[in-house]
Amino acid sequence: MSDRTPAPAPAPQGDIPPPALKAVDLGLRAHDGWTLRHCDFEVPRGRIAGLVGPNGDGKTSLLALAAGLSDPAEGTLRVLGHRPGLRDVLPRVGVLLQDRPLHGSFTVAETLRLGRELNPGWDEAEASALVRESDIPPRERVSRLSGGQRTCLALALALGKRPDLLLLDEPMADLDPLRRHTMMAALMRTAAEHGTTVVMSSHILAELHLVCDYVLLMARGRMLIADDTDFVQAAHTLITYTRHAPDAEPPRPFGPDGATVVETRLSGRSAAALLRLPTSLPAAVRTTPPALDEILLAYLRSPDATPCSPRPDPRRHGSATVRPLPQHRRRERRMSTAGRFLTWTSPRHVPLPLPRPAGALWLVWRQHRVFYLATLALAALAGAWAAWQHHLLVTGVASYAGHCGPDPFCGRPVPDAVRTVLHRAPAVLNSLPLVVAALLGAPLFAQDIERGTHRLAWTQSIGRAEWVVAKLLVASAVTAVAALLITAPVSWWWSTVWHGRATTGSQEVAWRQLAAGNDWPFFEYTGTVGIAHLLLALLTGATAGLLLRRVVPAVAVGAAAAWALRTALRWLRPRLLPAGVRPAPTVDYPPLPPNTWHLGGGYLRTDGTLTPHAPCPSPYPGNPQSACLHAHGIRGPYTRDLRPAQFLPLHLAETALCLVLALVLAFVCVLCVRRVAAR
Repeated sequence: MSDRTPAPAPAPQGDIPPPALKAVDLGLRAHDGWTLRHCDFEVPRGRIAGLVGPNGDGKTSLLALAAGLSDPAEGTLRVLGHRPGLRDVLPRVGVLLQDRPLHGSFTVAETLRLGRELNPGWDEAEASALVRESDIPPRERVSRLSGGQRTCLALALALGKRPDLLLLDEPMADLDPLRRHTMMAALMRTAAEHGTTVVMSSHILAELHLVCDYVLLMARGRMLIADDTDFVQAAHTLITYTRHAPDAEPPRPFGPDGATVVETRLSGRSAAALLRLPTSLPAAVRTTPPALDEILLAYLRSPDATPCSPRPDPRRHGSATVRPLPQHRRRERRMSTAGRFLTWTSPRHVPLPLPRPAGALWLVWRQHRVFYLATLALAALAGAWAAWQHHLLVTGVASYAGHCGPDPFCGRPVPDAVRTVLHRAPAVLNSLPLVVAALLGAPLFAQDIERGTHRLAWTQSIGRAEWVVAKLLVASAVTAVAALLITAPVSWWWSTVWHGRATTGSQEVAWRQLAAGNDWPFFEYTGTVGIAHLLLALLTGATAGLLLRRVVPAVAVGAAAAWALRTALRWLRPRLLPAGVRPAPTVDYPPLPPNTWHLGGGYLRTDGTLTPHAPCPSPYPGNPQSACLHAHGIRGPYTRDLRPAQFLPLHLAETALCLVLALVLAFVCVLCVRRVAAR
C-alpha cells in the first residue's frame, strides 16, 4: 500500500524467517463433507491479512486449524514455522473466536487476570488500556456485557499476550462505529510497533481495503486469492465492450499468456468483464482499473474461477520490495513446572508465606469455587452430624448394657442411634460414589466443552494436557478433603464397634447383640480406602464427561460406571487376601470370633478337600447326621473368614488398587483430550 514504504534491499537468504502461516494441500473433513480441500496459501510476516469468503465456506475452520483447536484431515499447516497448538507456539498466537467464549461468571477484572495467569508474556498495560478505551467497567460481570463489549474484552485478551500472530474471526461484526475505530487503531498500532501479523476475517470489504495490505479469499473450501492487495489490483482489469450479437464473447488476447475471465456481467448490449491477465489488451478495448472490493465480489460470485497464482516471493528472488519488521524482544516470565501451578504470597498478619493457586489451577478454582465451597460445607456438616451420632451410639449401647446386664435377650428395644448408624447409614454411604461421579466428575470437562469455554483456555499459553491436569488436581483435592471429613467419623464408628466387642462384661454382650456382623459394610468408607473410592468415582465421571462431551449423558454414564466399579470391587475384595479356613473340632458349626469377616463355609473331607455342600439332608448336625457325614467321608464343617489382623493389609491393597485405576483414568483423559475437536 502507499503508506507502507518498502525496504531498500531484501533480507539475506539466511535470515529469512518462516511465514506466519503456510498451508500445503490443506484439507479438513466435516460430518457432511469437506470443509477445506486442496488449500494452498502463504501469509508473510508483518502483514495485516483480510480473510474473505461466503458464509460456511471454511473461514472459521481455517482459523481454528491455525489456532490449534482442530487437526487437518490432510495436508500440512505451519504457524510461525511450527505445527499449530504446540506448547511453545501458543504464547506467540493470539486468537479471537467468532462466538467470544468467555466465562459469564467472571468479572472483567477477573477475565484480565485470567490472561495474566495463563500467559507468561502478558502485557497488563495494553489490555487494561483497551478495556478503558472501550468504557467497560472492571467490576461488571461478563454475562451482563453487550455483544460489542464482549468483543472488546476478548480482543484485549488476545492483544495482551503480545503475540507474533493474531487470528481474528469477525472482530468488527458487532461493534458500534466508535468502538470499531478504537479496535482498528489498536490493531494498526500493534502491527506497526511490534511487527505482529494479523489475519482477520470480515464481510465488510470496504473496511478491509482501508486496513489490510494482504488478502485471502476463500470459496467452497478453496483459496482463490492469497497475495498483496496492490498486486491483486494490478493483476486485474475491468473491460467494457458492446456486443454485436447476444451470444458474443468478450475480446480476449490469444496465445499461452492470454487473460482469464473471472466474471462477465451483461446489461443489454453493453457488457463488462473482469480479467486477470499477464499481457496487454487490444487498444480498441476500454479498460478500467477495478477497486479491490470489485475484484473480491467478482470472485465471490464466481466460486469456480481458477485460483489466482501468487507472485514469486521477493525475498527468494532478489526483488527489493520487502518491508523490514520491527525488532522487539518478547518479555516472558520464566517459571518452573511447579511455578505454573502455585505461587507463594505473604498475607497480612501471617508471618510465613502461603501457597496460592496460579495459572490453570487458579482458573479451575475460580470457575468452580462456589460449587466446591458448597461441597466442602456439606461434607463438614455431614461429618459433624456423624460425630454427634457416634456420641448417641455410645450412650445408647451403654444404656442398653446397663438395663440388660449379661442377658442378651432382655427384650429392651434397640436404641435409635444403633439403627441410624448400623442400618440406615450404609444406604446413604453407598450412594456417595454415584453422587461424586455424577455431580463432581461428569460436569468437570463436559460443562466446558458443551458451553465452548474450553476453547478460551486452549487459546491461551497452556496446553490441553496442562488444562486437564489442573482440572483433575483441583477436583481431586476438593474430593479428598470432603471424603476425609466424611470418612473420619465413619472410621470412628468402626473403631468403636470393634473395641466394644473386645471388652468384657455387659458391654461386650450389648455390643455383640446390637452390632453383630453390621460393621463390615462400612469398610469401604473408612480411612484411606474411603478417600480412594471417591477419587476413583470422580475420575470415572470425569472420563465419561470428556468422552461424551455432554453433561446429561455424562451424568448418567458416569453414575452407572461408578456403580459397576463399586460392584466389581466388592466382588474382588474378599479375594485380595487369602481367607483363613477354620475347621470345627466337632460336627457342630464352629463359633465365629469377634470382628472377623465371615465369607461362608462348608464341609471338610477326610482327604483335606473342601466342599460347600453337605451330602446329608439335615441342616443342623446331630448324631444321625454325624453318622451320615462320616459315612460320606466328611470330617466336619469349616468356616472361611478374614481375621482382624488382615484389616490393615486389605485396607492398603484396596486403596492401592483404587488409586491405580484412578491414575489410569487420568492418563486416558490426558491422551483423549487431543482428540476433542474444539467446535
